[in-house]
Formats: sequence, C-alpha cells, structure tokens
Amino acid sequence: KKILQKKRSIHNFYSKKIDRMKGVKILKERKYCKSNYWLNVIEINKNYFKINKDNLIKKFLQNKIEARSLWYPNHLQKHLKKFQKYKINNAETMFKSCICIPSSFSLTENQQSKILQILQKYSN
Repeated sequence: KKILQKKRSIHNFYSKKIDRMKGVKILKERKYCKSNYWLNVIEINKNYFKINKDNLIKKFLQNKIEARSLWYPNHLQKHLKKFQKYKINNAETMFKSCICIPSSFSLTENQQSKILQILQKYSN
C-alpha cells in the first residue's frame, strides 16, 4: 500500500506540471482501471514540442537522468514477424512519440523537478 501511494504521488506531481505544458502530455489511468504507475509515460507531440523524442532522451541522459523509449513493438521485431498480427497502428504511433520518465519509489521531488525543468525548456 505504501509503495502504491508513493508511485501515485510521483505521478500526480508530474501531472500537475505537465498538464500545463504544450506539446507534451503524461499518460493517465483510464476510468475503468486503477494504475500502479509502475511507469510514467509522456507523449511528445512533434508539431508543438521544440525537439523530437530521440533528442529529448539524449538531453535527459546528458543531465544524468535515465529515460528511454517505449519498447519496440513486438509485431515489428524481426524474430516475431512470422507470427499473426493485427492492425495495431497505435503501437507504432506510441513508440514514435512516447518516453518513459523516471518513476522509482526512491525518486525525490527535487529529482522530479529537474526532469520537469528539462521538459519545460522544450515545451512551446
């Protein structure tokens, strides 16, 4: 329970700031479920954000912040191409525009603020 509360707190801290930024949004839980916020995922709108996803990840890494892309979609992986697949365009769209930002239980508000400052720098 303590871990879930902390993870929700981290997400809420991010959400308050990101919701006011242009060109970036944080993915939120759906009304029909309750997220454990294992990951916090942001989506970059390339039309309104000053840099693309890959360059933003590089900026985070330059500032010693571990951030990464969403996983490469299974249906595009060479060793899985022979298996059945459906039209799952959203997976490709999400992969091209989403980044996982730090979500560790031990993350402090100061660390989150540093992450948010970088996002704010590139938000329009």
